[in-house]
Amino acid sequence: MNGSNNVSRQDLMRQIQMASFAVKEAQLFLDTHPAEKEAIAYFNRYNKKKKELCEEYCRRFGPISLKNYEIPGDTWEWVKGPWPWEMEE
Repeated sequence: MNGSNNVSRQDLMRQIQMASFAVKEAQLFLDTHPAEKEAIAYFNRYNKKKKELCEEYCRRFGPISLKNYEIPGDTWEWVKGPWPWEMEE
């Protein structure tokens, strides 16, 4: 994770997508090579990076998906944020 607050929403989302791709590819490889130590280390490194990036995104811009969302009170707040097409560039 870069730890910089000047990274744009789009750049941070792109980093999340890249880490997610790496995690998924490693997962698929590990399905057929479950004892490959380098692949396990690769998976763990990118899975940790993805988690950190998602936490940063949620902290700065709001939840990415419902698994990152908790209902803060007694009303459904999810739809109150901007829709993807309403976000600033």
